[in-house]
Amino acid sequence: MSSWTIVAIPTQDDPVWRVSSEEVPHMTLLFLGEQNDEALEEHIAEFVAHAASSSSIERFMLDVDYRGTLGPKDADVLMFNNMFTKTVKEFRSNLLREPSILDAYNSAEQYPEWTPHLTLGYPETPAHEDDDNRLSWVSFDRIAFWTDDYDGYEFRLGENMSGPELAMSGVEDFEDVLEHYGVPGMKWGRRKAEGTATGSKRKTKAEATGHPTAKSLSDSELRTRINRLQMEKQYAQLTAADVNPGKKIVQEILTNTAKGIAVSYAQQYARKGIDGLIAKAATRK
Repeated sequence: MSSWTIVAIPTQDDPVWRVSSEEVPHMTLLFLGEQNDEALEEHIAEFVAHAASSSSIERFMLDVDYRGTLGPKDADVLMFNNMFTKTVKEFRSNLLREPSILDAYNSAEQYPEWTPHLTLGYPETPAHEDDDNRLSWVSFDRIAFWTDDYDGYEFRLGENMSGPELAMSGVEDFEDVLEHYGVPGMKWGRRKAEGTATGSKRKTKAEATGHPTAKSLSDSELRTRINRLQMEKQYAQLTAADVNPGKKIVQEILTNTAKGIAVSYAQQYARKGIDGLIAKAATRK
């Protein structure tokens, strides 16, 4: 018996490989438990292969929210920003729509909720130092179905990575996967040809926005853009922290000034009212 797992694997040049003490850094998508059925293994591998090679998923990057510990073993993990994990969760849910995968998943003990994360190490096998503080994003380019420790089937994703969000072409494409994944003569890892309707839509969108796609940039250009975006994000957070106290002080000054003016006018009008009453009383005498 061996543990079966479906995972996403980072690109080979991603900095996380230098920091993680794991043999293969990965984000677990589905834990399918202890299994020992060759026919079932081949069936699931065939489905995952076709799902990974369809246009329903391409290379993607996830924004790191924070680094912390997780689980009873105090795993050292990178937790990903939920803003960019929605479509990853959708792909995972779509995998569970295949009955064999769902049955295997339900046969294993699971955590109450799946939390997208990547394990860097454990107390007994600590991660390496992140000297350059480069673990702000993690890019993924492969889906794997492991039937043993870091061993099994691996499928490369398409390369039209257009940003930190996962490229998904919607439920209709995955319906096609569910219907046709077992066709005779299928080649694992084969992607849809360039120039399909889906590819044309993505190209048109990129041209319309005026932003170059990640595929059109070199590694250094892409890294520069990512670093720039990350620095802008951090700058916005820092300046917001600096501005808020000052804004509060100004508001207090304005509020206190307004109160002072109001009191002054009230005193003036009250004084005029009193003087008027005194004058009327004197006239009556």
